Amino acid sequence: MHELMPALGVRHYSERMSCPKCGERGMFIWSLSVEDPEPVSGGSQYQINAWENGVLVATLCRASEFELAIAAFDVAVKVHQGKQITLQERARVLRDSYVKDAG
Repeated sequence: MHELMPALGVRHYSERMSCPKCGERGMFIWSLSVEDPEPVSGGSQYQINAWENGVLVATLCRASEFELAIAAFDVAVKVHQGKQITLQERARVLRDSYVKDAG
């Protein structure tokens, strides 16, 4: 299990992720913590949410691009193993870590 925040001189797990489009290039995902975040307006339509007993605990990430949202969802599921994580497009749930894919 890797740390979410990168350590100087240590290869971060996000460097080993592959691009959803080409499947070859690495992707970098860095988590920023902001003490006083600004409200999100129109631009970020996707969000990664953490749930506990059917109650929203936290919004882990917001993204304006679908490919980035998918990558962030995959990372969130690995970092928060055993917890319910959803990828949502506004109110519509696109992925849920508690629901297995049918294919």
